[in-house]
Amino acid sequence: MNPLEATIADFITKKLGNAGQVQTCRLEPESLELLLELKGQVNAVSITVTGLSWSLANETFTLHCTKFQSNLPWLEILAEKWLTARDYQMSWPDQLKFLPLKLKLRHRT
Repeated sequence: MNPLEATIADFITKKLGNAGQVQTCRLEPESLELLLELKGQVNAVSITVTGLSWSLANETFTLHCTKFQSNLPWLEILAEKWLTARDYQMSWPDQLKFLPLKLKLRHRT
């Protein structure tokens, strides 16, 4: 993993708490691939988020995606419902820490 991928893996692992950890993380200009070790799962859980892009408006950084895929059908269904309710985007106040993502991902115009 490169430093940006390691930062993403660490962020997700912290969000998972004692439920699991990120084993691998690969960020491409329009996708994110994760392999997770989750408690209660015999096999590793794969997650792919595609159609990644970002936008900036009114000092708000927004991360957009178009699809969530997983080898766990129930996780894929839950994620799709969550993302659909949020129009496939997540927003935070813009901060310098988002600069590496802005440099790697496609800017949405």
